[in-house]
Amino acid sequence: MVIKKTGGNQTITLELEGKLNTGASQHFQEEVMTAIEEADELILDFTKLIYLASSGIRVLVLGAQTAEASGKTMVLTNVNPDVMEVFEITGLTDALTFR
Repeated sequence: MVIKKTGGNQTITLELEGKLNTGASQHFQEEVMTAIEEADELILDFTKLIYLASSGIRVLVLGAQTAEASGKTMVLTNVNPDVMEVFEITGLTDALTFR
């Protein structure tokens, strides 16, 4: 998986490309936590994400909880229908913020 980081103090965008699987989840978690520390808003752009494993879901839930506890926001954008189905099946459409 490739993660492209853009932005600065107020908003950081992480563009994800490829598969967010178990092998990529640790690096993804580090990127998410760092971005939450650095900015007020984290945008996760899923335009090029083609697969999401349960380990990636765990990172997203942890990131959302961390952002909320810090008074910050984490938003998922451009989620394709196959990945959105994973969120619907797991019941996370109400727990995460989508744009």
